[in-house]
Amino acid sequence: MNSRPSTNWSQFRLLCRALGPVGDAVLLQELTTSGLRHLVETASYHDVLPALALRVAELIGDDLSLENSVEEEMTRALRQNTMRNMKISAQALKLAKVLNKAGIDPVFLKGTAQLLVTNRNNLGFRKQVDIDFLVAPGQLELAAERLIDDGYSFYDFTGNEKVPVQLRDVQTAVEKSRSHHHLPELMKDGCPAIVELHRYFLPACWQQKKLLEPFLASALTHEINGARFRIPSPEFQIIHLVLGKFVHDGYMARQSFPVREACDYLHIQEAADRRLDFGLITQYCGNAEALFAQLVTELMGQYSSEALSARGGLSVAQRMRLMEMRMNSVAVSNTLDIYARIQHLTHSLMHSPMKLRGYLARLDII
Repeated sequence: MNSRPSTNWSQFRLLCRALGPVGDAVLLQELTTSGLRHLVETASYHDVLPALALRVAELIGDDLSLENSVEEEMTRALRQNTMRNMKISAQALKLAKVLNKAGIDPVFLKGTAQLLVTNRNNLGFRKQVDIDFLVAPGQLELAAERLIDDGYSFYDFTGNEKVPVQLRDVQTAVEKSRSHHHLPELMKDGCPAIVELHRYFLPACWQQKKLLEPFLASALTHEINGARFRIPSPEFQIIHLVLGKFVHDGYMARQSFPVREACDYLHIQEAADRRLDFGLITQYCGNAEALFAQLVTELMGQYSSEALSARGGLSVAQRMRLMEMRMNSVAVSNTLDIYARIQHLTHSLMHSPMKLRGYLARLDII
């Protein structure tokens, strides 16, 4: 986490609008000015340059021209991300086939679900790092064993060693990760993505609400090229995004905004083939999802008046002001980061004290 503000507030707001549902007019305006260079720099910092490049590519006409260096940078980012995501998609489908032979249908999470289903026709839009998936509790060790047989190895990144420790057997990996919601990372030579095999789809502080059973029961089955897998229902994708990213990863406490996940949030709702159960979402997320929805609307443009009107209003004016102060001030940014870190450590101590020791070790505190 970089505590120094990346760019000014006005550029960040412009980026959000450019990637939102009303972004076309904004980008057309930017394409006629020198402002696109600053927009590209902002998108690169927030790790959404391929998404911006795809949006610009959709809008370029014969009467519009770009600075060569800007066009080359965006074209390269989009091409590289598309190629990488094609490889990750193939890796995920091969992984699913390996598990299918053992009678396991993996539930792909987060960006992997987006990549395989929601954004399948726009592979270059979202940057993808890991392949996250979950299996039923009784299938955890069998799934791990099948991946080991297929050439994967566990690597433990939780200590303060410069080189991760390779774990050579499933039982050791399971024991060392008891306090985590996923097993140690799995890697395989020749594969682009790290794989995370999850026990639960959320950390312990929320998993205690017994989300796993309804999560699995509502997951949707898909089949692509002979690989059978499942993805969470739209409601649980949103629950995962809000609690796992906006709340747990500290964006809410730091007065920050996850642009990539905001795009996911919009895509999940656009792809849903039915009206979403916002009552279920609120049951688990409380006011956090309504707050996130209002921030998405404020920063990226109105996407669904029905989605907000049913849940009442939360004033976001003060939060927007703090977000602006954070982005324009190093001192404010550092103060909010310290607050978020203390809050995270407190939650870790309450719910996963064994995990806390590893976190402190990585910070060289112990």
